[in-house]
Amino acid sequence: MLRSLTSPFKRERPETASTRPSGAYRQGPSGRPTASSGMRSKRPTAPKQPLSVNEHRELLRESLQHSLTERRYHDALNHILGLISLDPSDPRWPHKYGDVLRSLRRNTEAAAAYRRAARRYEAAGFPVRANAMLRLSEELDGAVSRRAESGPVRRADVTVPVTEDQVKPHIKAS
Repeated sequence: MLRSLTSPFKRERPETASTRPSGAYRQGPSGRPTASSGMRSKRPTAPKQPLSVNEHRELLRESLQHSLTERRYHDALNHILGLISLDPSDPRWPHKYGDVLRSLRRNTEAAAAYRRAARRYEAAGFPVRANAMLRLSEELDGAVSRRAESGPVRRADVTVPVTEDQVKPHIKAS
């Protein structure tokens, strides 16, 4: 074999009966790849038997993380609501719900979620986090009310003439 025609970085594997050409895989009777042939689905499939509460919680957490990394925020909201129904006193889920709502620019709903999280943080014994959630809620409420009061956005008039005194102010040396 000529070394000059082959890539020096390519590994040579011995050809045996167990090696298949690249792209080859086992197929079912229909000609399509089967689940046992090594093809993986992107999302975990639901098991046949009913899940325990802890298994359901873990599945929801994994699905939530997947939705957030894929930036599918509407799916993430549904997963968070499922986690809230499993852990009604846990303050993390209303907090996360408010964060996702803020990402969707639904600030009034996010402020309400942060207030719920603040109440739950206070009940769980985290007063500093509760205070932070309340301040964030007030900021969002203030931003929404200021935007509503200001009405339509007005643009500044850029054709205002500038006087010579404003361009070169007089500096008095003392």
